[in-house]
Amino acid sequence: MRRLDYLKAAARVEAWVQSCQVQALNRFALLRTGQGGDRDPEGFSRFAPQEISAHLSTGEAAARTMLADASQICTNLPGTLQAMSRGDLDLARAKALARGSADLPAECLEDFEAAVLPGARDITLDSVRSRARRMRDRLHPESLSERHRRANESRDLQLTDQDDGMAELWIRMSADKAHLVFDRIQSTARSLQGPGENRTLPQLRADVFSDLLLTGAVPAAEQAAPAAVTSGAPGSARRRPGSAGPGLLVTMPLTALLGLSEEPGDLAGHGPIPPDMGRQLSQLAKSWLLVLTDDQGQAIAAAKKLRIPPEWLKRLVRIRDRRCRFPGCRRAARYCEIDHVIAWEDGGWTVLENLQCLCKAHHAAKTAGASSAEAGPNGQITWTTRTGHRKTTFPDEGWDSVLPHIGPREGKGEAQVEGEGKGTASSVGNTARAGDGKPKRTLGGIELPDDEDTDPNAPPPF
Repeated sequence: MRRLDYLKAAARVEAWVQSCQVQALNRFALLRTGQGGDRDPEGFSRFAPQEISAHLSTGEAAARTMLADASQICTNLPGTLQAMSRGDLDLARAKALARGSADLPAECLEDFEAAVLPGARDITLDSVRSRARRMRDRLHPESLSERHRRANESRDLQLTDQDDGMAELWIRMSADKAHLVFDRIQSTARSLQGPGENRTLPQLRADVFSDLLLTGAVPAAEQAAPAAVTSGAPGSARRRPGSAGPGLLVTMPLTALLGLSEEPGDLAGHGPIPPDMGRQLSQLAKSWLLVLTDDQGQAIAAAKKLRIPPEWLKRLVRIRDRRCRFPGCRRAARYCEIDHVIAWEDGGWTVLENLQCLCKAHHAAKTAGASSAEAGPNGQITWTTRTGHRKTTFPDEGWDSVLPHIGPREGKGEAQVEGEGKGTASSVGNTARAGDGKPKRTLGGIELPDDEDTDPNAPPPF
């Protein structure tokens, strides 16, 4: 436990040192303010990066980025700089805020920082970037469609040679196409897995990708792992790509889906997407999940007393969580299992607030008692490790929900949903007593049906 505390203290010292570097870079930029054509768009002399580059032995482009980030943090994000100076925020997260707000109007910066900064040190860097991307989209005066049109002009494909006869391909493209491409490769790679297949999933993805481009087919599953098949070399046994996998999750207001408004959609794992892109993806959908919302656009789900969550509820959990809920894990929700935070046998309800996405490894670890989880309001999950350290994770940025607060099932009086007596989650409805003494649940004054015998694949009772 003390070693973990030592590591955390060292990280705080590192963040403080980084704040000193940021302030020094900003001071240098102020001293090198260019005039007219000598000035960079960021406001400092276009020759300043050359001096930084020579003195710190870094590339000139990297030096220019360092100066721009420092200027944005010190000039426009005072709360971020203070958090760094206290050791509460590292440079990587501070840069995520700086770059997310770089092209926002000055009058929006305070709202941006107030929304993105709180709790940023307690979530992963990818989550900070996701939160910044969503808030930037909400505050930006220019429409997402126009920004996407301009950004799409920078699409590119590059090759980087590596050691030992290897190389890397890097591609920048529209988010919908990127997710569809990866989803097809991932699902096809998974379809090749089996008892006779010796390749790992990453190796299969690489082989599927190269074979689809070079031959239009994918390699057959290995039997004896011959070298030609293992490497995915052209000429090995092949078969046509399999069926599509779990698919993508796209959330859109009904008015935008019907073309009656231009509100952005949301692509799970990415964030806001232009309405036209969302409508194009909707044409590929085989099914839609209707989510009831209140006047504030908050999602509401009714409780279920089933041990195994119905399919519609599983999908709702995946839409909310987007990824595995264990701290630091970024495995996509569509490849995760659905877990009861409080186990069913311990009295945990099968409701949205008591369910979470966990990858197979972290689900097994939780079941084995390597760590424990507690559910809090608005989808928060607090984890406790063997050392007693606690870490809270939040639903992937962008999901605003009013969660049902349901107590333990009858006969399980000692179990409780995390938050009782400590500040509970918002309640979906009221509970009244019927003539037989059994509690009846209501939503907006309407009695909800008893769902003991509900078809697990039935749609939600909205």
